[in-house]
Amino acid sequence: MSDKKEAKSETFWNRKITKFLFSIFASLSQKFSIQLLSNAREQINELIGQIKRGILAGFLAVFGLLFFLIGIAIYIESFWDFIPGGGYLIVGGMSILAASLIIFSKK
Repeated sequence: MSDKKEAKSETFWNRKITKFLFSIFASLSQKFSIQLLSNAREQINELIGQIKRGILAGFLAVFGLLFFLIGIAIYIESFWDFIPGGGYLIVGGMSILAASLIIFSKK
């Protein structure tokens, strides 16, 4: 009879210890997962900010390049006294040539 009582007592304490350890590990894993989620959220927000800045910078660069090329075209046309639109043709042709060289060049 005492063997059964001891076995029950050991099982009871094993269950208690198991529940205790499980609660500790569960709370630790929950803390780590919360920290990982907050770190992931911060990294995602930073990445989105970088993408927004990149898009804005790209838009402004294209916008500035457009005005720069228009200015060069007007300058070439007025300086060399070409046919009307000649400066635009030269700048446009050079831009298309540069774009095709970039596209078709191999690394």
